[in-house]
Amino acid sequence: MKKETSVGSEKKGAWTVMILLIVAIVCMIIILLYLIGIAVSERFARKMLKIPILSQMTRVVAGNIYEIDDTNEEINVRKKETDSKKEVVSQDASEKSTLLAYQSDAPWDYLKGCYFIGDSRTVALAAYDLIADENTIAEVGLSHIDALQHVYTQKSGLQYDVASFLEAKQPDILYIAFGVNGIAFVEESRYKEEYENMMDQILLMAPNSKVVIEAIGPIKEGYSMTSRMTNADIDHYNEFLYDLAEKKGIYYVDSNKCLKDDYNSLKDEYNSGDGLHYTQDGYAQVAEYIRSHPVTE
Repeated sequence: MKKETSVGSEKKGAWTVMILLIVAIVCMIIILLYLIGIAVSERFARKMLKIPILSQMTRVVAGNIYEIDDTNEEINVRKKETDSKKEVVSQDASEKSTLLAYQSDAPWDYLKGCYFIGDSRTVALAAYDLIADENTIAEVGLSHIDALQHVYTQKSGLQYDVASFLEAKQPDILYIAFGVNGIAFVEESRYKEEYENMMDQILLMAPNSKVVIEAIGPIKEGYSMTSRMTNADIDHYNEFLYDLAEKKGIYYVDSNKCLKDDYNSLKDEYNSGDGLHYTQDGYAQVAEYIRSHPVTE
């Protein structure tokens, strides 16, 4: 009898150990999925911050990846409020404003009279016929540091550097769209110095043009092409570009707004697949934003 009881107890104990082991494995899988989710998705991390039992651990783990915490949420709210105030001021001010404002009656053919110099994102605008190729010089992978020395080739085969393009075209309205390709590889002081130098040279070459600096568009973090930059970095450099435009007495168009989700990241539907470039619909949003925020003076 004692032997049977002992065997029964052993079996019961084995089942208990097995159940505990299964529970432990399931818990480990859940924890692993949680950590993977935080590592690959800022949106998921921010959702976890809202769950009381997970908020503190998420803040510790995700903070090392995205530099997010409760104060960042407050900063995003304040930034949106500040941007809204800027927009209102720019619409109401009678004098020239740096920030281009929304105009409900902006002409539909506005972009036809505009000229563009930029990197791959500008290349795509021309490739999708959202801006005129003959009015555009742009190059994939180009940074502002090399922009003035580069020779650009249009679809027609015509080649220009910046100086010859501006001399030949004499643009009334000129958009400059550089910056994203320097964020990950150029020290900040050099980045800013070189951008200001480029703008000074362009303003000398095009004294009669109304010059607009375009905001750097957002990215989707977590891709190989965006691994060395964040949207917080982009916001930081966009503040510099706005200040530079104000300093030089030219214009700034905040075209990155139309591409962002509620988490200050590139909307999923506009991600072409590499986190850096956009879908055709994404570029169409950029072109529409520029058209509806025109230079009117």
